[in-house]
Amino acid sequence: MREGHDRAIAGLRYGSVSLNCWPGAVYASVRLPWGGHPSATSRDIQSGLGWVHNTFMLEGIEKAVLRAPLVAKPTLPYFVGHRSAARLGRKLCELEARPTIWKIPG
Repeated sequence: MREGHDRAIAGLRYGSVSLNCWPGAVYASVRLPWGGHPSATSRDIQSGLGWVHNTFMLEGIEKAVLRAPLVAKPTLPYFVGHRSAARLGRKLCELEARPTIWKIPG
């Protein structure tokens, strides 16, 4: 099963692939390269053209794959039904409106 799964992922013509997580997590990690598959051209862009990030200056990248468990523990605050999402949202808005380091622990 795992071999077939890995072959399917290898066959995807995307520069960044996320499994069981938000695709923006690859970009947000900053360490993983984010961009288009190297087969893209200006006539056939598909998943994008070029790369950003690539903290480790890797060469010859085909794609970055980020794998996460199917169930996140603890529940992430942006998940529907998170117990304290409303309170957290208010706190983040207060921090954005009047930023101070003292509000961060809250």
